[in-house]
Amino acid sequence: AFYQAQWEEYYTGSLPHATGNVGVTEVTYGMAVWSLLTALFGRNLYDYPLLQLDTAPSWWLWWTGGISQVQIKHIAAILWIFLVIGLTILSYIRVYNHVQSPKVFLSAVSKLAGGPWLLSFVGIVINQQPTLALGLSFCLITIKIIVLSMAKMAYASLQLSIVPFCIASVWLRYFEHEWFTENMKQTLEWALDIYYLISISMWARRAISQLCQKLNVKLFRIDHTQKKE
Repeated sequence: AFYQAQWEEYYTGSLPHATGNVGVTEVTYGMAVWSLLTALFGRNLYDYPLLQLDTAPSWWLWWTGGISQVQIKHIAAILWIFLVIGLTILSYIRVYNHVQSPKVFLSAVSKLAGGPWLLSFVGIVINQQPTLALGLSFCLITIKIIVLSMAKMAYASLQLSIVPFCIASVWLRYFEHEWFTENMKQTLEWALDIYYLISISMWARRAISQLCQKLNVKLFRIDHTQKKE
């Protein structure tokens, strides 16, 4: 959702903070209440059954991991999915109304397909669980689109920085061999985490250096001018 907002600003010049009366503040309050309930009642609160399904459809059993009950966490996840889909569609509409060109709009959508859509597919379908490397790769492409949007520079449709994560995820999920042990898998996951931490630091360093040179400013320091005699 955060990347989507930055993508919209890249094309419209305006960063959306709310849709109607629901915005960043309300979502932050909601997450705070969610965290408070978790602290008071524990994580088992979300496993509380609301409805027993006598004949659960196959897609439901696949999604819940074989659970034939409707639990609080399932309702929360469904509401969150519909919220994200609704906000995404509204973002598409605003961008299309601004660019007023199907060709430019398709180019804009391609910047979603080659970045967050691909990462989301790999994270949800292949990994089937959140990982630190997934979060760091999202962080990297989001930082890029923020900086390039402010600098009025081009943003590539296919972000090559996410390729290592996608390849490693497919490898970890589908490659099985006797020499590829669990320890090696864990080592590969740690290597991914370190790779993206270094990538974020190096990209930020290059961007800051170029901006400081362009604007003739210093970062976190002030040059002392010589006193006139």
